Amino acid sequence: MPDADVLWQARSASEWLESHVQFGGTFHEQPPSLRDLFRHFVEGSLRPPNSVSSSIRYKPWFAIFVNFSVVFLMEAATAKRPEQLPSPQHAPDSRKFNACCSNACANLIIYHLISLNTITCFPEIERLARCEVARGPVRQSSWLPIRCTEEVEEIFFHCGQILRLVRSIPRHVRPPWWAAAVYRVALISWANSMANAGTRFQMSQSNERDIDAQFAIDALVPEHPLIERYLKYREGLPMFSKPDGAMVSLDVPGNVLTHCIEIVDDDSTMRFTAGIRNKLGRLAERWKT
Repeated sequence: MPDADVLWQARSASEWLESHVQFGGTFHEQPPSLRDLFRHFVEGSLRPPNSVSSSIRYKPWFAIFVNFSVVFLMEAATAKRPEQLPSPQHAPDSRKFNACCSNACANLIIYHLISLNTITCFPEIERLARCEVARGPVRQSSWLPIRCTEEVEEIFFHCGQILRLVRSIPRHVRPPWWAAAVYRVALISWANSMANAGTRFQMSQSNERDIDAQFAIDALVPEHPLIERYLKYREGLPMFSKPDGAMVSLDVPGNVLTHCIEIVDDDSTMRFTAGIRNKLGRLAERWKT
């Protein structure tokens, strides 16, 4: 693995060992190897180095391992092996990958989108949004209770994390498909809110109106105690958050759509992004009545 330049420039094993000892090493001590780095990655103990110089040297390797982990998750999901996907409580820890932030965030967005794909049926949600199924009591539709009611906490968790990651990436380096990710979050959160009207989700909210129970599910990392308690014990009142700190209630489907429209509006310079914004705007108008 990358080390002091003098070690890389050694012309023989004896010269390398002499320089190694001068830098504080011993005959029996070896610098970390690629094998050691991979083992730490597999064990979940991988941490970026502290010094700036080491971070620059190690950055390509951390980027490789971040990409490797997400590719593994993508293959597990697309091969219909959701049992190989980690539970929300064991989602990839974004705090470990500050050295390759933009790439890591984009890959983690893909991970959360794939996770949503395993617990929802997005084509059916789009059919409902386009009014291609009878409106009626939406909860009587065959797919909403199955796809949204039982996984309400996990769905809101993944949606919140996608919004958090999108906002964490500077506008000029966001992946070109970021607005499509927000579009999926908008429709899935909207359907999840609609499907759980009158269920334990809103019953819990009515009993927990105390502001202390509220937390921004799109502003906290997966390892935050409030997120962990919500996923494990279904405690707390999740909400989306605005840049000014205002909270957006998730028990009103229209609020979810409006919030996601505002996120897309924040950077709608691309024609594709503007198209997503218009599509969400038409959906919000269609479902006002």
